[in-house]
Amino acid sequence: MKVLCCLLVFMPLLLTAQSDNAHQGIQFQQNLSWTQIKAKAQAENKYIFVDCYATWCGPCKMMDRDVYPKLHVGYALNEHFISIKVQIDSTANDHAHIKSWYADAQKLQQRYKITALPTFLFFSPAGDLVHKASGYMDAGSFIRLSNLARDPQKTLYYTQYKAYQQGKKEYPSMGGLALFTRDLIGDAALADAIAYDYKHNYLDKLDTTALYTKENINFIYKFPDLVQLKDNFFTLAYEASQRFDSIGDATGSANRLVHHTITREGIANKVLINGKAVNKMPDWDQLQSTIAEKYGSVDARKLVLTYKVAYYRDLFKDWTLWAKYKDEMIKAYPPKQPYGLSVYIEINGYGGAWYAFLHCMDTTVLLKALEWVDLALQMDGEDKITRAAYLDTKANLLYKLGRKAEALPMQKEALELTTANGGIPDDIRDAYYKMQRGEPTWEEQNY
Repeated sequence: MKVLCCLLVFMPLLLTAQSDNAHQGIQFQQNLSWTQIKAKAQAENKYIFVDCYATWCGPCKMMDRDVYPKLHVGYALNEHFISIKVQIDSTANDHAHIKSWYADAQKLQQRYKITALPTFLFFSPAGDLVHKASGYMDAGSFIRLSNLARDPQKTLYYTQYKAYQQGKKEYPSMGGLALFTRDLIGDAALADAIAYDYKHNYLDKLDTTALYTKENINFIYKFPDLVQLKDNFFTLAYEASQRFDSIGDATGSANRLVHHTITREGIANKVLINGKAVNKMPDWDQLQSTIAEKYGSVDARKLVLTYKVAYYRDLFKDWTLWAKYKDEMIKAYPPKQPYGLSVYIEINGYGGAWYAFLHCMDTTVLLKALEWVDLALQMDGEDKITRAAYLDTKANLLYKLGRKAEALPMQKEALELTTANGGIPDDIRDAYYKMQRGEPTWEEQNY
């Protein structure tokens, strides 16, 4: 089982075209090298769209199935873009053309810091990266993304980026420059420096009327660690969340910013010393009580519980406490319909049962994880590909618990479902063979 949006660990390569028929959506080029793609774009004065995906990536398959084939998506992209698909993993079935892309695809991955899938790269006709985004999005959102990539302002940021490095600052546009530097240039340290400079030497000096603009709200939402509880930004987000959301682009951004700021200043800063955890059992009840008293409209229990799950998972590696609070979270705050990816990630994936399988040997925790994956099957097991992923998780948990007789037929069912419904079964097949041979399906670790 692999979470639908996860970190890259494999070598890259290229996928062949999805369709040559304009009426079937985006026309992805095939059998061209990266050099040829750039030359074609320059000759035709077109931008370049690169869809970076992996064979095991669920959201990538969803883009292929639900977005790229749509007629209006094809019309939006084909007129302005040369489009290609780049595969960011390798399989035994790769043909010669895919293998010929290994080197160039790896360079794209490294240069543009592709760390999540799918990732969308947009280049100008001159071959400069002008926009980058990642994660599944619907057809309308994807078309808006492609239109944004052709915004002339994108090319201006390159000039401002070089000027800032030479000490020249244009404060009114530095918010966009910070985002450009982080998301496209990939220089996180410089982006943070620009953002800090912009916030403390420009935004904090504005009156509230000038401060509360769409550009400023969108900027601060992308750099939430700059916000403090005493900030005007926090006050607006907390006391006038509807106004905050109406100004910016992200629905629910006010609540997310409030929760992030309270978590950082009201919880993390209270239990961490120099960013490190030193107390295995902080006074969680007192922290929750204080937050509830100061911020009555916030669900203090959920906020503290969310932090506790991460605290024992990431800082102390205490699987018993992690499972205790994770189970409490699932029961008290289960995903709500429509589920989307929430059940897959929060209950079954790296946020839940699969994480327990990968990292824990504690029988009690693994049994609890079995309960979670059964809940995932019950809530969201109708889609056959998704069901296969849940069965894969459950089979691996059973196998790790020594229940091979139960695990094998379940893993076989997961393999058959995946194969029959167009999924990529490599990992599930590998685990099935390992189970047959009695080998671990997890990496040996120092637990």
